[in-house]
Amino acid sequence: MVRKVNYLNNKDMLAEIHKSKNTFSSYVEPEFADYDIILPSLDKINIRTIAEAKKNRAKKLSQKNYEDAKLSGQKVKMTDFDIDYKSIAKTDLIFRIMMFDHIPDEPGRKKNPKTVADGKIKLNFPPYQHWKFNDR
Repeated sequence: MVRKVNYLNNKDMLAEIHKSKNTFSSYVEPEFADYDIILPSLDKINIRTIAEAKKNRAKKLSQKNYEDAKLSGQKVKMTDFDIDYKSIAKTDLIFRIMMFDHIPDEPGRKKNPKTVADGKIKLNFPPYQHWKFNDR
């Protein structure tokens, strides 16, 4: 009998990378660790990116609800768990902003710095901050 080989697909690989990065990061609240959209800077937050983040969150929530129902042994369809992205509040969204603002400088690390990263301390992965709208 041949054992089934379980290969990691891209989705699972990205989830594992996310978990690994979270071990190097700290958050004000644990629920802020899971982001909805990645943006290069704060000024990229606009109506379009907010709508995209809402769609991503709705998809993630509906997938989680479907998986939970499936694990409980129910016979269900994915369409039973669709969430309308318009029902998600803007204050529930988490934005991952790629930035070096919080990274300490290390002058002289590179002889001829060409990027912002060349003037900062060396990191294992690109630095980011998670941002969230407050209640206003």
